[in-house]
Amino acid sequence: MIAPDGSTRRTQRHRIRRMDMKNSRLYGAFDVMGRRIGLVAVAALVLVMALGIVGPMVANTDDANFDPEGEVFTTLEVADQTLRSDTTITSEMFLIEASEQGANVLTPEAFREWKTLSNRVRTNPENTRHLVPVYDIDAGSSLPSLYSIVDAVDLALGDTGISGATDAEIIQAIDSVLSDGSGTEHLRYTLSEGTKAPTAGLDSWTSPAFTASITFDEGGFDGRSDAEKWLRTVQEDLRAGAVHTSAIGVAIDADLAFEEAAAQSAPFIFLAVGLIILLVAVVHRSYWSAAVVGVGLAGTTLAYYGTAALLGLKMGSLLLAFIVPIAMISFGVDFYIHGVGRVREMQVDGAMSVRRAYPAGMTAVFTAMLLALSSSVAAFMANAASGIEAIIQFGIGAAISLAWAFLLLGLIAPRITVGLEDRVGPNPAKRFSKPFYALGAFLMAVVGGLMVALGAVMPTIGVAALAIFLALFVAAPVAVTRRRNRRAAFAGRRMARPHTGSAHGLRPVGTMVGFLARWKAVTIPIVIVIAVLGLARASQVESGFEIKDFISSDTDFAQSIEKVTGHFPSTGEGSSFIYINGDLTNPATLEAISEIRNQLSSTEAQFGVNADGELLVRHHAADAVRMTMASPQVARELGLVDADGNGLPDTAQGIATVYEYIWANGVPTVDGGVAIEAIDVPAIVAPTDNGQATAFVIQVGSYTDGAIIVPVSTALEDAAATLAASTGVSAVVSGDVIAEFMGMEAFTRSMLVSLPLAALLTFLIASVMLRSVRYALVSVIPIGLVVTGVYAFMASTGYTVNVVTATIAAIAVGVGIDFSTHFAVRFREELAVDGSRLDAVRRAGTGTGGALVLSALTSVLGFTVMAIAPTPIFATFGLLTAVMIVLSLAVALLVLPSLLVLATKDHAPEAVVEPTPEPALIG
Repeated sequence: MIAPDGSTRRTQRHRIRRMDMKNSRLYGAFDVMGRRIGLVAVAALVLVMALGIVGPMVANTDDANFDPEGEVFTTLEVADQTLRSDTTITSEMFLIEASEQGANVLTPEAFREWKTLSNRVRTNPENTRHLVPVYDIDAGSSLPSLYSIVDAVDLALGDTGISGATDAEIIQAIDSVLSDGSGTEHLRYTLSEGTKAPTAGLDSWTSPAFTASITFDEGGFDGRSDAEKWLRTVQEDLRAGAVHTSAIGVAIDADLAFEEAAAQSAPFIFLAVGLIILLVAVVHRSYWSAAVVGVGLAGTTLAYYGTAALLGLKMGSLLLAFIVPIAMISFGVDFYIHGVGRVREMQVDGAMSVRRAYPAGMTAVFTAMLLALSSSVAAFMANAASGIEAIIQFGIGAAISLAWAFLLLGLIAPRITVGLEDRVGPNPAKRFSKPFYALGAFLMAVVGGLMVALGAVMPTIGVAALAIFLALFVAAPVAVTRRRNRRAAFAGRRMARPHTGSAHGLRPVGTMVGFLARWKAVTIPIVIVIAVLGLARASQVESGFEIKDFISSDTDFAQSIEKVTGHFPSTGEGSSFIYINGDLTNPATLEAISEIRNQLSSTEAQFGVNADGELLVRHHAADAVRMTMASPQVARELGLVDADGNGLPDTAQGIATVYEYIWANGVPTVDGGVAIEAIDVPAIVAPTDNGQATAFVIQVGSYTDGAIIVPVSTALEDAAATLAASTGVSAVVSGDVIAEFMGMEAFTRSMLVSLPLAALLTFLIASVMLRSVRYALVSVIPIGLVVTGVYAFMASTGYTVNVVTATIAAIAVGVGIDFSTHFAVRFREELAVDGSRLDAVRRAGTGTGGALVLSALTSVLGFTVMAIAPTPIFATFGLLTAVMIVLSLAVALLVLPSLLVLATKDHAPEAVVEPTPEPALIG
């Protein structure tokens, strides 16, 4: 007998497979699932919605810790807990530049304007309830809440002030304020490092920028975000009507900037998902296929969130909240396309009914899908070896997401799709109505994308969106379409061909794969050369953290950091410290702490310095004691004696008395006032079980450059060792800069360590499931090529390895093994039937290769949309994910076939035993 398409040999192959499948337990399980698909679908829907509702109720929304174990990180935590102030008084900085870039801002016009603008801020009733004056230790007096060099010049001009002074008087006052011995010469440090002092050829001071500080009570706001909104209004007031000056707050709105960045990128995320859903409709030529994918993706997202929350994962983590759900899209669509593609292949090539095609197709593809799932889960779980909480939870979260995608999109969704198509029946031939059908599909895709995005970020609302989507875009269209099709058929209208033949294979892919495999002697050497070159390039990728990697450079937040770094390059980008704990009442110990400054000054390490080249060091215990001793009134009251003139009490008891005094009353001024409030003193020196604790905090020249940070760390370690050896106190190096650098290095290192572990686990799993070391090895080799390609691309385009891009390697392993195992399993299946390696690789390329192309096409185009998002973190992830999928596809279709042909041999084809044919197969 001859099959309808005239391919006797192909029909015979499907007969062999079907006879084997009918006798298998797996076939029976899928047959039962197919017969009870309504019950299975409802049960899955109820479970998914329940998880979507319960998840947010029990979720731990804390951020996962990215710090590894180590003394640096433990000390940072201890220091933060010990040396802390409970005050709500805080300060922020504004940078004021001349309106003309690079021009002089120390002009009478600019000073008059800034005086007017700052007075407007200070006198605004909306601001006065938040602003507070502050005592300035350098000035030795109380300063206005919004203070800059302009205020000092205004005070120096006496009753006339800036508003009544002439240009010459203002210029003279500026010179007076900044001159040595003026008492306000410290204000030079608020001027840009591009400042020039008067010389023989320069009559007055010039500077492109100066800073102003604003002090306010954050306790009067409803959280930090509320305070940042107020700071933005202050910034607007300082800009309104400005002609000669341009003000910008320096990193005053970090929380709002990151929140807005996420909000701005949200539309691109759901549009990316929407495009993927729409592309599924196009490549499958089926509205129902796309609708089912949308529901499956939303269900997977909700189920993932609920399961992860119930397991106690920290859902406030960036990796769990955004990266895992986005990455899941690619895996979910891939599972679905392979599942539904093989079912349709059985319908068309095997001439099977829906009832028989589902169990036959799923049985045929199940091994490949299960191997892809197991290998990908193992690849992600390999991150557990990192020992870093955030990475471990990322691996667990990704594994949970993969399992749900496999169940919902890989196993259940294909049966629902072909069932819906069968239920509504063939459509009447479309002519003029095609644009309306396209519009409906487009609307469905957009709403579907929004539904999936809501499920990821707001699961409770996502549940409601899923219910609405099911009603409007699945249930209602099914009812309307079924009724229309029945009427059209009854009326005798010409009906369109069923969807069953759409996108179940691509012959051009099979032809290309077969050609490359035939010329493996050329293909493999070329691949080896490219791989070596790629590896050399990949080894040059650098790790680092830059604000521009996470926040758009167009935002005030990013621009303020860039501007202040440009004007004050020597002050450093962050700080580190030596945490000192022990008996700090010994005068020799405090002298030794003060001596650290001189020791560090003599090193080549690049610490932050002021305009005079002096190290920028914050106040520590010795400074607080000396400031107290400098107040004659307090020194007499406490009976303190400084016979040696070093500014410290001569006895341990005297120093202990100072500590008790300042903890209760604050650090005094020379005239008996309060320089540092008592509530702020514990941030400088605090009591501990071992005595007292303080920190020698110093600015560091870079926040990300290892060439600067490593020598700084070494210099601090040497200073700490010297201090501990000479005094007996505990001295440990830590701080934001060193901890951030070491954390990023550990993060990057852990990801690199997890890669070979992931490859090993994948190899072992493939060996067991395929019962062949040879096939397992061939399937794993492409993983290295994909990861190498991704890192080579990053190195070539200037991307660095950070907390987001490092996850691409883990995802690349998952996608790479997913693509490879699908093709390898299909090749093995075809080779077992026919015996010819080249014929087998060609047929695998046509069937599974076609599915891989369609899966990659939909995912790549979708992630490309995300790549144009305005927020760098999402744009980078979208672009690198698209590149990674393209590389995975290229390796699976261009390299793996040649390896499979090289690693196997031709053999005699299996005998074909003709069973009694079913009516569907009789031509």
